[in-house]
Formats: sequence, structure tokens, C-alpha cells
Amino acid sequence: MLQLADLPEDFRSLRSDVGGDWPLESVASHCRDTSPPLLVGEVDRRDVRYDSQTDVLIERVTRHSGDAAATVMDNARRLVAACVPNRPGDSLTVLAEGLGGVESLLVGSVVGGEPGRLLLVRRGDLVAQIRLDGRATRAEARSYARAAASRLCAGTDAC
Repeated sequence: MLQLADLPEDFRSLRSDVGGDWPLESVASHCRDTSPPLLVGEVDRRDVRYDSQTDVLIERVTRHSGDAAATVMDNARRLVAACVPNRPGDSLTVLAEGLGGVESLLVGSVVGGEPGRLLLVRRGDLVAQIRLDGRATRAEARSYARAAASRLCAGTDAC
């Protein structure tokens, strides 16, 4: 899991009471097609929320059995590629892959006129989904991808 030291200085609080429709599987509910599952082989999950005066960063780390984490990333790519939004003006797009030299996806969305950014990072059997500011740049996402990958390595022997 990301730590406060990985975030800009204005992030202060840490909460584990995370709710809302922020993960990719929730954002994909705005697509016409039912998508491939992202919960494949999930055996554990942990969520955390960091707040600042102007932003919120939410992270979910899931552990998967066998090779299921790789399947989750493949399914995420397929889910985004196949998305036909329910409403005109909505969208779901892969903005970048391989940020920070690790297996990662930066997904951009527009739902109801609101931009969103989700970063997915995989290391071994762990997958992190990180909700970033809707205007987060690739450079910002790359920095978070590196930090997340480093933290994930502490939780798996795949690095």
C-alpha cells in the first residue's frame, strides 16, 4: 500500500473506511456490455484513502491466487477496449501502459461530465488500483506507479 511518504506533502489523513463507486469495475458499470471480471482469483483485499485539502487518493490492493493477477490486468485491458458508454459524452480509455517500468495501466474516464483517472499496477500476485485526480498527468501517474510497484514488492516474492 502507498504510504504518506509516497504522496505530496498536503496529504495528511489516512482512512480505511473506503466506499463509493470508484474502482474500475464500478466505472465500467457505465458501459453497455458486461465486462470480463476483475475479481478473478481474489483471495484478499485492502483499501485505504488519503485526503488533502483539494484532493482524495484511494487505493485498493488485491491478492490473487495462481496466475489470476495477470488475468485481472488482461481483463482490465479488454474491459476498457470493449466499453461502449451508456450515455453520449461518457468514455473509458487506456491513456498509458507500462508507466514506471512496471506492468501498469492508466485509465481515463468521463462519466456524467466528470473526468476520472485510475491507475492499475501489478507485481506478482498483487494488483493495486489507485484513484487519482481526474486531471492527473502521465508524469504524476508514473510517479505513483513506481511508488506503488515498490510497495507491492514488499508484499510478494515475485520481485
